[in-house]
Amino acid sequence: MATDFFAAANRLGQGAEGVVFKARLRGPLGVVMDAAVKHFKGMPQESLARVLREVAIHREIDRALVPDMVHLVGYCTCARAPLLVFQFMDNGNLRHQLEGVYGDFLLEHPRARLSVAIDLANAIAQLHYKGRWPIFHRDVRSTNVLLNSNWRAKLTDLGLAVTIKSEADKRIAPVSYSQGYEDPVYTHTRVLHDKTDVYSFGVVLMELVTMMKVWDPQRRPERSLAELVVNRTRSGNPYTLIRYPDKGGCHSSDVLEKMMHVAVSCCHKDLEQRPTIDQVATDLQDFRSHGSRRKWVVDQSESAPAPDSGCIGWKWELDPDPKPF
Repeated sequence: MATDFFAAANRLGQGAEGVVFKARLRGPLGVVMDAAVKHFKGMPQESLARVLREVAIHREIDRALVPDMVHLVGYCTCARAPLLVFQFMDNGNLRHQLEGVYGDFLLEHPRARLSVAIDLANAIAQLHYKGRWPIFHRDVRSTNVLLNSNWRAKLTDLGLAVTIKSEADKRIAPVSYSQGYEDPVYTHTRVLHDKTDVYSFGVVLMELVTMMKVWDPQRRPERSLAELVVNRTRSGNPYTLIRYPDKGGCHSSDVLEKMMHVAVSCCHKDLEQRPTIDQVATDLQDFRSHGSRRKWVVDQSESAPAPDSGCIGWKWELDPDPKPF
């Protein structure tokens, strides 16, 4: 079997819904490639429903217009063991990289951190604005950001994503498996907005800048990283939280301080004061070359917002020009 019968040695990671394994797959033309196989936990019927739901979301995405997603390359709808198969990303997820599991590349290269932020902003913007219908991800977090061998970042996991075809589609209860990323406005109003994903993106940006945990029960009084950063911003000294390279680096402070300002703006409690994700992507790209053109809003006032099927086999048809396995 491609995963060696889901051997522990091939295990890449685990989330709330299942476990991901590395696999070696052979395509129709005999070409062998690496892939990531998501094996769901829970009752078979529930797992099958999750697979079919995520496949449906991926089918709505035009790959040419959304290149910064980890795309689905196959799936299995066998009721006993439904699976999703994705492109393989060599450098794992962003959270592990920030924790130094695979080395200190991101710590020592602030511009690489900026590039990751730009890639992630582009991925979200592509989902929001490049399709027939907007797709809101609803689960933007560092474990759902994967890095390839060239340190390019891609967004993955559309398990909670929602396609917005009418205003009614925005009225959906929040569901989150990770503390610290939830937009408080969405939690209170239970109404989705394109800026809901912007808040979660801002938290990931804070992770990139500080390399701290999003939620830390031992960190008092601010267990939430977003709350910690915003409170330090109010006191006028957020830069003490920035994780600068141990070995120094040209212009690293300038880049990281600008990223911090953008992150705080993305997490503003007032939706009107938050930028849209395409604005964020444009200005982060501007940071990389010329410095920001936009005046980012970092003021955070104390006022809060009003509070059995059979196996129907493997499918490899999502890509109009599928890569051979």
